[in-house]
Amino acid sequence: MKKIILALIAITFMCGTFHIKTILAEDAKVEIWSNALDERIEHRSIVVGASNPNFNIKITPSGTPFNNVTWSTNNNNIATVTGNSQSATVKGLREGSTKLNLSVNTSAYGRLNYDCVISVYTEINNIPARTNQITTFYRGADLNSWVRSTGVPTTTSFKIIGACSNFYYIELPDSYNFDDNRSSRKAYVLKSHVYVPVMSVDVNKSNLIMKKNDTEQISTQVFPNIATNKSYKYSASNGEVISVNQSGTITAIGEGFSKAIATSNADNKQDDCKVSVITDVTRTKGTLYKNTKLYAGADTSCEVRKNDAKKGDSLTVIAKCGNYYYAEFPQDYFGEGKDNKAFVLIEDVYIPVERIEIVEKSIIININQKKKITVKVYPELASDKSVTFYSTYNNAKVNDKHEVSVIKEQFDEIRARSKDGKNSNICEVYVLPDRIVEKLDPNGTFQVLTPKSDLDGNYISFTKCEGATEYIVFRSNGNKWEDIYYVYNNTDNYRYVFDEGALLGKKYRYKIVAYYKYVTFNGKELETKRLAKTICSSEVETGRPEINYKFIKNKKNELSKIKISWNKMHYEYGKKHKVGYRLYRNGKTIKTLENNKTHSFKDSDLKANKEYKYKIKAFYIVKQGKKDKKVWSPKGKIKVSTTGLKVEKKKTSKKKTNKKTSKKSNSKKAKKTTKKTNKKSKKKSKK
Repeated sequence: MKKIILALIAITFMCGTFHIKTILAEDAKVEIWSNALDERIEHRSIVVGASNPNFNIKITPSGTPFNNVTWSTNNNNIATVTGNSQSATVKGLREGSTKLNLSVNTSAYGRLNYDCVISVYTEINNIPARTNQITTFYRGADLNSWVRSTGVPTTTSFKIIGACSNFYYIELPDSYNFDDNRSSRKAYVLKSHVYVPVMSVDVNKSNLIMKKNDTEQISTQVFPNIATNKSYKYSASNGEVISVNQSGTITAIGEGFSKAIATSNADNKQDDCKVSVITDVTRTKGTLYKNTKLYAGADTSCEVRKNDAKKGDSLTVIAKCGNYYYAEFPQDYFGEGKDNKAFVLIEDVYIPVERIEIVEKSIIININQKKKITVKVYPELASDKSVTFYSTYNNAKVNDKHEVSVIKEQFDEIRARSKDGKNSNICEVYVLPDRIVEKLDPNGTFQVLTPKSDLDGNYISFTKCEGATEYIVFRSNGNKWEDIYYVYNNTDNYRYVFDEGALLGKKYRYKIVAYYKYVTFNGKELETKRLAKTICSSEVETGRPEINYKFIKNKKNELSKIKISWNKMHYEYGKKHKVGYRLYRNGKTIKTLENNKTHSFKDSDLKANKEYKYKIKAFYIVKQGKKDKKVWSPKGKIKVSTTGLKVEKKKTSKKKTNKKTSKKSNSKKAKKTTKKTNKKSKKKSKK
């Protein structure tokens, strides 16, 4: 009996010992631990090229002896580990995510294992960004990593502090609450779920000085370099000065200033290269007219090369660009070894007159004639090129247009003088004693053109009369001639006179008399004489529109339409008035236009072998009290015959209605027949 009891106790003791050992094995574990932070390591982020030595070992139960410690990573291309029985150091090699593995051997519990996620990232310097869709934040750069937040809203803002393969390493503001309630502000998010805005663009050249037809190449960088949309486009602020293609090639077109602008397609960020296209000039010396600024380009937006250039400082102008001179200054003017060229406003430069020349050394002139002389002031860039003329004997004078006229029939000498006292050569003036024009219009080209009419007057134009110096225009309405206009030049080939005194609906003719006045000496005194030639116009009725027509034919060469057109009329006496038109055919109104935009009408209601009489009347509207009154012009008339023309046949509306009625009757018949057949089928089914 004692043996049985001892055996049961031994069995119980053995069973009890085995059970205790199983519980301890389940609770036993090894963990990668941070002694510095006293926490289990589930994930660590390491910068590419950096090392983290803070990976320690913690075993449970505490004090359990272990040996044969093994540290490893799943991907040695991303991170490597060196360790011992106490700690390990992990070094990041390139972007990516891998696992750090720890394995130890215990005599009591066998082999114990643990792993954590290592994310190796490239540092990025706090670039602002936001989510572009609903997304998830992770602790590591792996979709299988622990989730920090789910359902993160679109446009959630953060700063990017690193890049790890397909993920960005981000830092959230303190106001953001993670789902896991951890205090860390950092997480990983898929790059495809992030919008990185363009912060700036940078053109590699800030200032260019070019000449016409020159080309230059620029390039552009978009920042940050991880921006979601890094595309950009080029444009020119002044297309008359430069052109710039989308490859960044700038071509100089003409003198002036422009900017070659690079604009990001996203977020509209800009930078520019300032371009001054210059034109070479003869090197000319001058001085600064006042204290001023000197620029790197031909615009105040360009870099200021010198802020306090002093009045009187010397310079040499070498080129021009719009309102600026491109000038060369003394050596080291801008500092030792620096470029000595800059742009300065033309008005801030004084260039003195060095020489004046009257090109004509002598002229021959009639006493009633004016003759222009040519004056050249040197240098070409002189600041004040105005001159005053002087005569030796006071028999001749020169006006502001440099035209010489004589007071007496005697010889004289003319000089020009600049404001700073430079004198020109002498121009000798010889006066003819008699007229220099023997006959007006020797080639017979003097003529008056057909007068044109408007609602507020008539236009008269006539050609140049060779030899004439003045013209007088006369008007007649059938009674007497009255002078209405004087023309005192003979430089243009055509002259235009508007007779605003012509009354609406009245008929007039015009006469133009060309004159040449001359002074001759009759042996005792000077005598004024004249030559004259007269031409007359055809009759014109004030305000009558000019009406024309044009046949419009179809592809079969049949007459389809008659296009009636008329000239645009105006009434602007005192102020601009509203103008309109009314068109008649064979005495009946076919169209009234209350505006002055339409000046034609297409008549398609035509028959063969017919004559159509079209009339057009214009009107303008005046206020009469509170009401508008139409003032009508005379009628413009034209006859158009369709005799001998094949006229397009128009489809009548009757045929259309017949077709419709026939369709209706057919549909009714069809309904009746279907009803009959339905009745028959019902009877058969009853039987």
